[in-house]
Amino acid sequence: MSATSATEILDNQLYLSDVHTAKSQEVRSNLGITHVLSITPPAVPALATTELNHLLIDLPDREFENLLIHLPTTSKWIEDALNEGGKVLVHCNEGASRSVTIVCAYVVKKLQIDSKAALEFVKAKRPNARPNPGFLKQLDAWSSCAYTIEVNSPAYQTWKDIREEDITRWIRQEQGIELVEVVRQQLFLNIYFKEDDICDIFSQLFLDYGTFKILSISPTQIPPSFGHPKDKYRHIALGAGSDEAELKKLFSQLPSIVKWMHEILTAEADCKPRVVIHCKDEVRGQIVACAYLMFSKGISAQASVEVLRSTSRSKVDDRLLGLLGANYAS
Repeated sequence: MSATSATEILDNQLYLSDVHTAKSQEVRSNLGITHVLSITPPAVPALATTELNHLLIDLPDREFENLLIHLPTTSKWIEDALNEGGKVLVHCNEGASRSVTIVCAYVVKKLQIDSKAALEFVKAKRPNARPNPGFLKQLDAWSSCAYTIEVNSPAYQTWKDIREEDITRWIRQEQGIELVEVVRQQLFLNIYFKEDDICDIFSQLFLDYGTFKILSISPTQIPPSFGHPKDKYRHIALGAGSDEAELKKLFSQLPSIVKWMHEILTAEADCKPRVVIHCKDEVRGQIVACAYLMFSKGISAQASVEVLRSTSRSKVDDRLLGLLGANYAS
């Protein structure tokens, strides 16, 4: 198989390729292609042609992207095209991950085989087939969901729960970020980012997993060079130190901060929204975390401190309960 050829998956019916091959009118004409399914982000140009039936799925090749939700549409589209006597070419950028996953999903349903057998079937014809680990799990879920995605079904929710755990694990293991999980899979407290790494880490969180929001509190600062949209992060500007005057400034802003966090964390989204509180001054970060617990769970200052103490790897500041009791009522 050359780099400029399409791979025949089902005899004279279904083909796989990279984007360059898919854009070749000569290749499409020689194969008699009537339908092209592109799974690419907008940065990869769509096919500039009018003689084809063309379906475009806008999705990057990242482990935690939800390709599963598209599989009923893509499988039916392929099936309908083949039933009409058409010939289908499926492609992504390299013809290795996204497009392979879509073709495997169709093969799973058509041949009534499991995802492992489907991948082996495709790989025997296209050796560079290598869906990313997240897409492999979604192929398993596709079978568990019986080829129909109902967002409230137990099988789909099970896959989503696994994905949420995988994202948290990725943050901790792959990125080396030590996070205190204040509210499971939603609210995190961090004091350990190195300033030199902050832009790279935040870029990954924002660009790869867009439901992350960052709340930074002085003395931590989001660098001015960080150019992402302001709705992705919020900064609380305070003076140096944790003296009474600066803490009063923080407490005066808590109602709006807590409301901002609550709106994010209760929003409907495919991937659970997350807020990371980032502050090198432990007591400031702990104040915000406890204030959110008091507001969202309707608990007392003492109960919120106990929750934080039970989840935190670092020592809870001895002043925390007194500060909350004197300055904040949810």
